[in-house]
Amino acid sequence: MNRGRALIAKRHAQFALVVLASAVALRSPIGDLAKLSFRNGLYSHVPFVPVLIACVLYAKRESLFSRVEYSPGAGLALAAMGALFSAASFLFARGLTPDDRLSLLTVSLLVVWAGAFTFAYGIHTLTKALYPVLLALFMIPLPDFPNDRLVRLLQRTGRLRLSGPSHPWVTGVARGECLPLSSDEHQDRRSMQRPSLARRAYHYERRSV
Repeated sequence: MNRGRALIAKRHAQFALVVLASAVALRSPIGDLAKLSFRNGLYSHVPFVPVLIACVLYAKRESLFSRVEYSPGAGLALAAMGALFSAASFLFARGLTPDDRLSLLTVSLLVVWAGAFTFAYGIHTLTKALYPVLLALFMIPLPDFPNDRLVRLLQRTGRLRLSGPSHPWVTGVARGECLPLSSDEHQDRRSMQRPSLARRAYHYERRSV
């Protein structure tokens, strides 16, 4: 029993060493991610995700680490993939926005950690810990390029709707583009702008006097 605990403690130490070393190597993007979590409410949950993962792993430690084995092949493959993501963020730095680069480096860090976990505890343990591993995805900030494409798609759709003969012109402007009103809204606006019959009669009587 004591020997088994000693072996598990050794694996814990190995995993913690890789996590610490990678965190030191990528301390700059980790700092940027922390600043983003305080600056942007959309990512205010990020600091709590590692704590939640650690709590889940600790709560399930008996079942998760009941059968552990080294998986160097899969672990090193994942770590190499994470290193490639990190290298890509530097090689294509000119074509990436700061948010895109931060997203890529965060993915790199998480994949390296998954590789270290697989190396130390085995693929079987990784599959059993899939839920806390997937929780780490909530740490990844959204990159800019899908958001930009979505905005361009919505703008293009708005222009197509405006070009149709059956759609009236409209009233709002968002990101420099006109937004079409629905037919009901357009009808309401026309009825508001059209003077009532009583008002027309009143003005007609005044002109005749």
